Amino acid sequence: MPVGSPGLPAEHESVGHAKGRYAARRAERAASKGVRVGSSWCERLSWRRRGRSLLTATGALALALALAANSGASSAGPAAQWSVASLSEARAALAGAAVGTKALFAGGLGANGPSSVVDIYDAASGQWSTASLSEARWPLAAATVGTKALFAGGVGAAGPSSAVDIYDAANGQWSTASLSQPRWPPAAVTVGTKVLFAGGMAGYSPSGAVDIYDAASGQWSTARLTQARWPLAAATVGTKALFAGGLGVAGPSNAVDIYDAASGQWSTAALSQARAGLAATTVGSRVVFAGGNSATGWSDVADVYDAATGEWSAATLARARGGLVATAIGGRALFAGGNPSYDVVDVYDGASGRWSSAALAVRRTGFVTTATVGTTALFAGGSSGSYVPSGVVDLYDGATDQWDRAALSQPRAGPATATVGGKVLFAGGRGARDAPSDVVDVYDARNAP
Repeated sequence: MPVGSPGLPAEHESVGHAKGRYAARRAERAASKGVRVGSSWCERLSWRRRGRSLLTATGALALALALAANSGASSAGPAAQWSVASLSEARAALAGAAVGTKALFAGGLGANGPSSVVDIYDAASGQWSTASLSEARWPLAAATVGTKALFAGGVGAAGPSSAVDIYDAANGQWSTASLSQPRWPPAAVTVGTKVLFAGGMAGYSPSGAVDIYDAASGQWSTARLTQARWPLAAATVGTKALFAGGLGVAGPSNAVDIYDAASGQWSTAALSQARAGLAATTVGSRVVFAGGNSATGWSDVADVYDAATGEWSAATLARARGGLVATAIGGRALFAGGNPSYDVVDVYDGASGRWSSAALAVRRTGFVTTATVGTTALFAGGSSGSYVPSGVVDLYDGATDQWDRAALSQPRAGPATATVGGKVLFAGGRGARDAPSDVVDVYDARNAP
């Protein structure tokens, strides 16, 4: 193992965070797009020394899309639908979560390195406040259960972190816990009273660790994935949590690990094609895992698991791509954008099982952020093939099956999002010249026409 903290190369040990941030940034890019990291499909990240600053090297990473495409964006609906606020510190790769009446935006990467800042918006009062994580780090995994929001893992100044910061909205208090293995960023899902943090990167290698927090008892337990891998696609349906695909030691994986919260038992299945960088969402009794990057290139495969029957089926996307984003609204699952630069949206109807397609207003390769509120799904920001950020927001109304368009106040890629009190907040991200942003755009669905 190189000199320095366990699991990270020596470059991460210098307080000149640029080298470590560059390496982590490459991994973040791989997570978004499902691309090769280093010279081959392997678990070892190519942590090479570069003379570029983080914000320069990082820009190529995620700002893979569309400011050029943003020039024509216009605001949809009355201006009262949108408002603007500011984070206390500009940063990218922050984690967002909503619990009770509050939206929290934690950690991230600022101009000077990892951040410990937590910006908290209270939808009941409209006021902002701040708190601090126990350790500055990015990118964190976030999940909520009951009255609690959990922020786990990430990379800090000393390398991968095991820290878990827990906010309880019932009393406004913070507490801490630890993952069984320092890593970033694990996949996080909530099923029943439990939050599961699975997989991730532990220094040079993918992790097979699963940490399980039970909010009912306040206790932690551990399990193991059948294959160590990252980034996994995770989703829940009924009492089950599914962790699919990812990049393992030998390359893209077809493994699906299934946890049943009712019995506490694990089972396994297999995707029809091994791949990483796939997207997942749940509609009705079905979970759909779509796209990604296989050992031979971009994938157009969609694997569908039906919890009602326990059966799997497969379909084909309109375009093969990775780094797409997924959400569900109005009984439909939507898979939007992706790499290479596409504007396509694949739409799966959960009732009929049929597929159709639509189009985003402009092409975006990756780092699009999606959220839902009421009957509306929003696809905001992202980056173009020219590595410039986009300000476009596509709005899909699941009740009318209609699309509309709006614009962020600042073009940026990868803003964090949280939905609370009928509002969707898009916070931070990477703006022009790859600089971290402090902008928060707020969409109020209560003022929608």
